Amino acid sequence: MARVLEFKSVEKVFNKVESYENVGLEIQKIAKNIANEELDKKIYEILFKMGFRAEHKGTQFIKECIEISTKEKQENLKIIYDELAELEEKSSYTIKADIQGAVNKMWLYANKEKVRKFLRLGEYESPSPKCVISMVRYYVEQ
Repeated sequence: MARVLEFKSVEKVFNKVESYENVGLEIQKIAKNIANEELDKKIYEILFKMGFRAEHKGTQFIKECIEISTKEKQENLKIIYDELAELEEKSSYTIKADIQGAVNKMWLYANKEKVRKFLRLGEYESPSPKCVISMVRYYVEQ
């Protein structure tokens, strides 16, 4: 209940002039907002464990790709990049380059053994954006 009270729309939900239909819709919105916050936290938690930095734009794009992939059950990375590019008003190429940059930077400073195990990579493999996005999505959905 404490989480519900954080939302400004709670006053509107419990306002006695609202119809029951509107109360139900508002409660659904609040529940969706809470679920989205939890999804954000879970994705960032996993990314940070691997060594991604929050301030890197590519990390934010990876998070958004995972959200799109999770919510829309979309696996095609090109479609996800295109959707994100449209949302961000950037080119798909820019999104892809920023994500690749984040993966490269993470890999440069990461505990490679730990990341390989986490992403289920072979001994000589290095992570790709597709691998990172699909595996983080897998862990988020667990």
